[in-house]
Amino acid sequence: MVDDLERRINPLFDALNCETLSRPVCEQLLILTRAMEAHDREQAMAIHMDLLTRGSLTDDIGLWMSGIKQLKHSGSRVVCAGTIYGTLTSWQRQKRRL
Repeated sequence: MVDDLERRINPLFDALNCETLSRPVCEQLLILTRAMEAHDREQAMAIHMDLLTRGSLTDDIGLWMSGIKQLKHSGSRVVCAGTIYGTLTSWQRQKRRL
């Protein structure tokens, strides 16, 4: 399960590191990770559905969205959500400096 999750989530980290995700998708991901850390399943599901709907229109999402879904249902969601959150907040700080 860990290998499968890693395979699905790594493209998200690649997209974040290469800054290929749109700003709206990154902002929604930031809110999603906060909801996951707070164990707010209802908000996390709503944001996930919104990302699936809007994100698929811009091709910002891909294999990694199934990894996010898998994370929401696994016990490792807080650790990985924290890692995604840290990456996203770092991205936000860089954007503010520009």
